[in-house]
Amino acid sequence: MLEQSERFEGDLAPLLAHPRRPPSRRALLTLALCDVAVEFWVAQRLLIRAGTHTAALALVRLHFEATVRAIWLHHGASDEWLDRFAAPMAPGQLAEPVLGPNVDAMLQTLAKTAPPFLAQTLGAFKAATWQPMNSYVHGGIRPVVQSLAGSTPQQLVGVLQNGNGMALLTANLLVVALQDPALAGRIGPIQQEHQACLPPMQPPRT
Repeated sequence: MLEQSERFEGDLAPLLAHPRRPPSRRALLTLALCDVAVEFWVAQRLLIRAGTHTAALALVRLHFEATVRAIWLHHGASDEWLDRFAAPMAPGQLAEPVLGPNVDAMLQTLAKTAPPFLAQTLGAFKAATWQPMNSYVHGGIRPVVQSLAGSTPQQLVGVLQNGNGMALLTANLLVVALQDPALAGRIGPIQQEHQACLPPMQPPRT
């Protein structure tokens, strides 16, 4: 699964590195969050290959939240929120310029403003994994048990597949945000070629 995931990344890489001329401030910020999500995706696989599985599983939540926020920023954030989010920070300021809505609130907004499969896919993933994700991020019992008993191959395969699925959503969002006709039809063939390393439930192709 690691090798399949790396081939998948190799085919996505030219699209993710496509020259960018964001058509708006919203698109610029969306693409920046896409880059953050992709970095978590790549780092997670590197950690798994290095055998640091607990750290890799802790990144599941960071990857998920970055993906949700990127999609919400493009499809659901208000112009007022964007103004506050993009405001320059004073020297030495540590607090966020604006606190974003939580994941549930973003998913509720996406259910009204985004293509239906996005909120459905992300909501189903959250429902199935939120408690385990919290446990790994906050030092709960799951990372302790994993430290004592180790990971199973099935667990790691699931993590990789879900990460690849979120990366596919991120690539699709990049295509939508850039509004570049040269990217039309690029996602579908990649998705079809790499079915084996994606989650069983996949979003429609762009």
